[in-house]
This record gives sequence, C-alpha cells and structure tokens, in this order.
Amino acid sequence: MSKANTTYLINNKIDLQRLLADKSIKYRYNTIGVSQINIPNVLKIIKNLNTYFFACGCNLGTAFSLSTLLIMTLYLTYSNSWSIVSFLLTVLVVFLNGYLGKLLGLFYAKFRVKRCINILKIHLN
Repeated sequence: MSKANTTYLINNKIDLQRLLADKSIKYRYNTIGVSQINIPNVLKIIKNLNTYFFACGCNLGTAFSLSTLLIMTLYLTYSNSWSIVSFLLTVLVVFLNGYLGKLLGLFYAKFRVKRCINILKIHLN
C-alpha cells in the first residue's frame, strides 16, 4: 500500500484500539481522521492526534541539544577553559541531552495521543 495521501479513518472504539496496537499504521498512513463529526472539538482533537501520533521527538531533542551547546559554549568561553577534553565533554553532553530530549518528546507525544484517544472513546459508539 502506498502512503501517498492515505487516511486511517476511525469509525468506532475498535479502530481506536487498533490505532494503539498496530505499529504499522504509522508507516502505512499519513493522516488520521474521524468519521463522526458530531463530537465536540473534533477538529482540535484530530489535529492534536495527527501531530502527536506521527511525532518522533526530534523537535525537543533539537531544542535540548542547541540549548546545551549554547550553555556549554558560554561557560567554556566565560571560564576560558578550552581544551580537547572540554571540547569532547561538550560534544558528549550535547549528544546525551539531545537523546534525552528526544526521549522526553516521544513520551510526551505518547501521553498526548492516549489523551486524545480517551476523549474519542467517550464519544464513539
């Protein structure tokens, strides 16, 4: 199946459960939709679901990496303690914080997806 303009349509609670259980949905579809538009705030819920379901954590990882790089550079410049060891330590800390940010971004996205699904479960048949 081609991923070009394919939408996973949620019609009932079973489709919601499949959304969480089937990991391949993320790779086969590029958007998620709901067939019942009489749900309150459905457009906001679907927008959030699409944003966080397909999130990879890169935005928060990048923010952590860049802020760490800025802080470490300012610290090393202010303390005037540049050396190969401090450079390597800076690179290591930047990568570790980037990875930490990515993990936090993934956990936050998963939390938000479950929250959207719980809201939809209440309103779907």
